[in-house]
Amino acid sequence: MPDTTTSESSVRAVLPPIEPFLTAAQLAPLIAVDECTVANWLRQKDGVNAVPFHYVGRKPRFLYSEVRRWIDEQHSKNVKRYGHIGPRRDRKAAKGKLDRAA
Repeated sequence: MPDTTTSESSVRAVLPPIEPFLTAAQLAPLIAVDECTVANWLRQKDGVNAVPFHYVGRKPRFLYSEVRRWIDEQHSKNVKRYGHIGPRRDRKAAKGKLDRAA
């Protein structure tokens, strides 16, 4: 009669590695923001643009891969909307140079 039990090593070969849930304090340094910024993202209730999280018990927890994907989506939306990355400080600097030259 064949052995129908599966070994632990064969199960591990089939299942993908499990990603751990992170707290806001653990997530913040990984994405180079302050912990308060992560807390502010949690308070946003606009649905589409809200940071992805899961409740584990009563505590919000994050999966790094989901947050990274969300950040990339927000970045691409801003590039499409404004046509650049980040604030346009070069215009102010150029204007200041022109004012001083005149």
